[in-house]
Amino acid sequence: MKCVPQSKSNWKQLTLEEVHQFIEQGYLVVREVFSRELAERIIPMVWAELDIDPGDRSTWASPMVMLKKVLEKPPFPQIHTERYLGAVDDLCGQGRWHATTGVGHWPILLPGFASPPWRPPEGGWHVDVKLDHPRINSAEVGLLNIELFTDIEPGGGGTAIRVGSHCYIARILAEAGRDGLTTERELYLRVENDTDHLPVIEVTGQAGDILVMHPFTVHVTSSNTSDHARIAAVKLVRLNDPMNLRRRDTADYSPVELAIVNALDGNRPSSGG
Repeated sequence: MKCVPQSKSNWKQLTLEEVHQFIEQGYLVVREVFSRELAERIIPMVWAELDIDPGDRSTWASPMVMLKKVLEKPPFPQIHTERYLGAVDDLCGQGRWHATTGVGHWPILLPGFASPPWRPPEGGWHVDVKLDHPRINSAEVGLLNIELFTDIEPGGGGTAIRVGSHCYIARILAEAGRDGLTTERELYLRVENDTDHLPVIEVTGQAGDILVMHPFTVHVTSSNTSDHARIAAVKLVRLNDPMNLRRRDTADYSPVELAIVNALDGNRPSSGG
């Protein structure tokens, strides 16, 4: 029997319907987490860190520029509003997670390299579980957050997601047992083959929104067929302790854990924390 999130009144930011969507589909767009005005202040500061000119497209040599840098000076930390922190508490559990106070890395998707219509990417599908021997309860990542600083309309380079794929990854890792899979590559091969039948969604949103994904959700960067750059930052929310998939009281499960427990139809793995 599947467990359900409690209809409790102490959800800090999310509605029960939003929590249900995250558990069942593996992702959620949290709206208006920080202001558009803050995003507009930050964008020129990000461009200043790049070796390209935002006003001269002749300097744009590839469809994606990766700024592998965490930006920590004001005003960057201001995106971590009460709504941001409360939403993470709602999904990971209060006191069970930590994350950098800075912002980044930054995968910047540039226009002019792909033409409409937008199509789902054919390769590169992955999960952000990077371990030598992936096991179901060994993931240190609690959430993968994509923080939007520009609007993303359809075709504008939104993250592509295989909806419900987190359930399949949970089963793959559960079947691997206590020892886990042999290598990370073995997991990635299963990711491609076992979830390619699932529906794909291109996530859209507005500046100030945040896409939050379950760590087992299969996703990939997609093409930007719009006429403007997509500027977003990636944050890994890490758990203080491994996921506990054998809690005595089901009300103590976080939605991140509950998604896995439900994917296994309540058959909690003996290797659980």
